[in-house]
Amino acid sequence: MNRPRRLLPALLLLLATAAALLFLLLPTLANRFLLPRLLVGLPLAGTTAEISWFSPFRLSGRLHLDGQMNASNPGSTLSLPAFTLLYHPAGLLKGRIDELRLDAATLHLELVDGQPVFPLPATSRAAGGQATDDQATDDPAAIPPGLFFPLAIETIRLENSTLLLHREPAPPLLLRLQGRIDLDFLDRTDGGNRFTSLQGEMALSGAVRGNASCQVESGAAGHHLALLLDLPDIAEVAELVGELTAGSDLDSTTGWQGPLPLGAASLQGELVLDEQFRLGDFRLGMAVADFNWQNTPLAPLLHLQSEVGTPLRLELSGRSSGSTWQLTGLHLQRPERAAISLNGEVDFAGGRFTATGRVEPATGAAAIDLTLAGHRQGEGGELTGSLHQGSYALTGVGGRPGHPGQLEVGTLHGKASLTIAEGGGQGRLHLTLDNLAARQWNTSLHGLELTLPLRFPLPPPAEAAAGELRVAEIHHQGVASGSLRAAIRPSREGVAFTTHLSTFQPQWKLGCSGTASLTGDLELTCTLPESALTDSDLPPFLPLPEGLIFTARVAGEGSFRRQLGIPAGQLRLQVRADTLNFEGNAATDLACEVTFPRLPLLESAPSQLCSSATLSLGRLQFAQARLRFRLEEPTALFVESARLGWCQGSVETGGFRLLPDQPELATTLYCDRLNFAELLNQFGVADAEGEGSVNGRLPLIFGDRGPSFTDGFLFSTPGNGGIVRFTDTSQLQAGMPPMAETATLAYTLRALEDFSYNWAKVSLNSRGDELQVGLQLDGKPSAPLPFRAVGGQIVAGGEGARLQHPIRLDVNFRLPMQEMWRHGKNIQSFMEQ
Repeated sequence: MNRPRRLLPALLLLLATAAALLFLLLPTLANRFLLPRLLVGLPLAGTTAEISWFSPFRLSGRLHLDGQMNASNPGSTLSLPAFTLLYHPAGLLKGRIDELRLDAATLHLELVDGQPVFPLPATSRAAGGQATDDQATDDPAAIPPGLFFPLAIETIRLENSTLLLHREPAPPLLLRLQGRIDLDFLDRTDGGNRFTSLQGEMALSGAVRGNASCQVESGAAGHHLALLLDLPDIAEVAELVGELTAGSDLDSTTGWQGPLPLGAASLQGELVLDEQFRLGDFRLGMAVADFNWQNTPLAPLLHLQSEVGTPLRLELSGRSSGSTWQLTGLHLQRPERAAISLNGEVDFAGGRFTATGRVEPATGAAAIDLTLAGHRQGEGGELTGSLHQGSYALTGVGGRPGHPGQLEVGTLHGKASLTIAEGGGQGRLHLTLDNLAARQWNTSLHGLELTLPLRFPLPPPAEAAAGELRVAEIHHQGVASGSLRAAIRPSREGVAFTTHLSTFQPQWKLGCSGTASLTGDLELTCTLPESALTDSDLPPFLPLPEGLIFTARVAGEGSFRRQLGIPAGQLRLQVRADTLNFEGNAATDLACEVTFPRLPLLESAPSQLCSSATLSLGRLQFAQARLRFRLEEPTALFVESARLGWCQGSVETGGFRLLPDQPELATTLYCDRLNFAELLNQFGVADAEGEGSVNGRLPLIFGDRGPSFTDGFLFSTPGNGGIVRFTDTSQLQAGMPPMAETATLAYTLRALEDFSYNWAKVSLNSRGDELQVGLQLDGKPSAPLPFRAVGGQIVAGGEGARLQHPIRLDVNFRLPMQEMWRHGKNIQSFMEQ
């Protein structure tokens, strides 16, 4: 009795020691013998597993799965440097694990053409519990209702974990994950665990920031999923999509080529799955607050955004066979402010979708109604659309201060078709606009038609096909004045175009060519070849004065560009007239050239030139006329200087400005070395010839009654006299004061036939419709005359009569202005034309 009692404690101690040794050696035995046998069948290049701690309540270890098949075939890897299972022995008997902790887990996901690489053969995947295509079945009886697990984990914690997306040769993209998933199960009588619900939360950081939550309720009749995803910056998602697809076949369709969309998105959804996990009813909704997207990849000139305080909303609801969708809260800011709303249907089984929508411009233009329809066919499909906009009028477009303009827009129709195949698509866009009229300019366009090829992605410039823009008729002031044709070639770099404008004369062909880039930059060059023009060629709406006759040649060239939103350009025009006549006034060899260096400002460069070989203004004859000017704005002309050859001398003016509301123009003619005799001839004072010149200034005013002089005077240079010979002294006699002695009058008239003057002066003043000309001469006959002085009186004839007596002569004339200027016109009416 005593011996067995003594052996029992020793036996118990021995058993306890053996159990303790077995427990301590269990991780080692498992690592050495059990795990290698379990992992040996996996088709992975490198797989390691190790249990570091085992107890009745906890198991810890590490795991590494390397999916690389060989050095040239990369794969994905999963590294769990520390995982922990928490359980209770009683729970293990029921197949329950309280918690799985994954700390610093790292998943390296290799991407090829935007797709993750999992190089597992199909047979291995089938052996792992995934049904192959041959094993797949739609028989409900073959799939037990509900989800059953032999071992259930009630809580999964993910701490400091990382997802690395590898895409050669770019650096990897990093996503950090941290969260918790709680699962509920029901015990089965056969020992299994039936899944009933799940609730999880996950925080994202790194390449994409956000928070996600999910709830799942599962039963025998099916499964209900509710999810919520908050993204504070959708630009991160767009950038991630672009990074993942860069260099792949999807790059041309999903990669971003401009600024990313901005905004904070909230995605909510509910999905109902049947017991076989087939989709039933679903509802998805996304709201994007502060949405803002400028220069979108589809059209760089577009600017889309949501209104302040009103998010952009996209809602999708339906069943697996089809659904309806609706988009609201979207606003277009550029090229024109407008509100956009869309809704439609999707037929998932038939691969079709439809959409209707409306674009409501904020400018007061009529709403645009849109329709879209699509049909998927294999890897491609077809897309068709149409639009309609009724006629409308916009006020405040163009015009001038105090006189707002009005733009009348006719009915717009449009159709588009696009065939999508693998790698892209191509189609056609056709728009028609019946008329477009700007009443403030009395100009209208009729029969506008645009046909444009569509190709997606856009081709390089060398492969771009040409579309066409036509304007059947251009009317100005009710007169058909021309037509327009343009070839348009859209490419991946922008749009190239050439235009041909036919004007009121067939020989006038204005040609332009240019490009518009996807960034909004524009380059344009236009040329008007030298073309003949006569007064009879001009249409009635051009305001030429009645009686103007000319024969001219016109040429021009210009360029315009818009870079970084800043417009700039230049324009050069040339006019050459062989002859120009206007009511007896004439010019020959008239040449004008004007350059506008800072378009769109209509300001010319300084010192633009107009010249003429000869210029006739009534009785006045000029030669080598040169006018320097600059156009300050479309209706303001500043004459810097004018120089004309006149009476063998020259005339110059100072600067003056011509304005449309200017009642009169005042300037001064500075005369230098005008031939005295020729000057008298041109003013119609007398027929004269001779030598000698006069200088001075002639203040000139152009008003509503034509030109006039104010206190103008010309005088000979002191100390330099001259000789003048009047061939018809009767004209002078009419302007002389009465002379009592007829011999004195005869002597004076005879002296003027060949008169040597010491000084001479001519004064000009306008009085009403008359020009008052005053002539003062001081001198004597060039040779003695057959007169003699008797008692202080001059008598004619007699023996030894040789008289050369000094004379001072004052002669005044009144000449009608029309004799000098055969055309009088006020400045305002001239500028208005």
